[in-house]
Amino acid sequence: MNYIVFDMEWNQAGFGRPMVREPLPLEGEIIQIGAVRLTEELEKTGEFTVNIRPRVYRSMNKRVQQITHISNADLKKGLSFAEASEQFRAFCGEDFALVTWGADDMRVLRQNLAFKACDARWIPEKNYDLQLVYDKLLGNSNESALGAALEKYEIALEEDRPQHNALNDAYYTALVFRRLGSEPLKELYSAPLIPTRSGELKKLPVTARGARKKALLSPELTKMPCPYCEKELELKPWAEGGGGRCLSLGRCPEHGDFFLRLRMHREEDGFRGEVRIYPQEEKNVTQYEELANAPKKRRHPKESGRPAPA
Repeated sequence: MNYIVFDMEWNQAGFGRPMVREPLPLEGEIIQIGAVRLTEELEKTGEFTVNIRPRVYRSMNKRVQQITHISNADLKKGLSFAEASEQFRAFCGEDFALVTWGADDMRVLRQNLAFKACDARWIPEKNYDLQLVYDKLLGNSNESALGAALEKYEIALEEDRPQHNALNDAYYTALVFRRLGSEPLKELYSAPLIPTRSGELKKLPVTARGARKKALLSPELTKMPCPYCEKELELKPWAEGGGGRCLSLGRCPEHGDFFLRLRMHREEDGFRGEVRIYPQEEKNVTQYEELANAPKKRRHPKESGRPAPA
């Protein structure tokens, strides 16, 4: 088996422009993929890089451009996402695990594959977050930047490899991986559930259109992934509380029971929020049942705009 250490850069909607939500929410459109292939002994056997021509967020967000130094002219020469993702898939090979620094890259990769109707079945079930491993090993309560890990291990930046380039960041992540070794990663991820810093197993940004009840029934909020294998959970209906708070219970046939918290706030044409998935405890079942069975407050006729019943 090989480890594919990868990093991506993505473009976003420009200032004052809304995030695209149809046919699916797209928080960032991938414009660059970089990867380093390592053997099980963490020896480097290859590098991969590709620029991608965007078709949704076509003009570079100024902040993204300042950080990455990728210009609109650079992107015009890039491949389509379909071509680039196929090349990346070929680079990964047959037997591999994906390794990233942080959870964002995997989430955005899956978003882009879904949005652009590309095959995602090649992505392995287990994907490793090296940032999580590093922070757990050092006892850090906050998410460490890659630069902090480079400083910790006295890894100097190379003159021709500046950061905030997908290949270069993958290269530096691979160097940190070699210092950490694969054993801490294997030990951390051999647990029945993926451990995290603050208790949740997974944190997902969500958006949904329409009124509140319609939003809670939308695929964005009824199709939640198992935090371990990413397969869809068997989910109970969301129980609504006050202040945009909702609770649910989920089950994965392979990895057991989960507790889900949703917080969302109203936007012009729907809702935006965040789902946090936790290991399920007995008290969580009680919390959910109490909220689900609580009497529903009816709005006063004056608030609803409808006359009171005779």
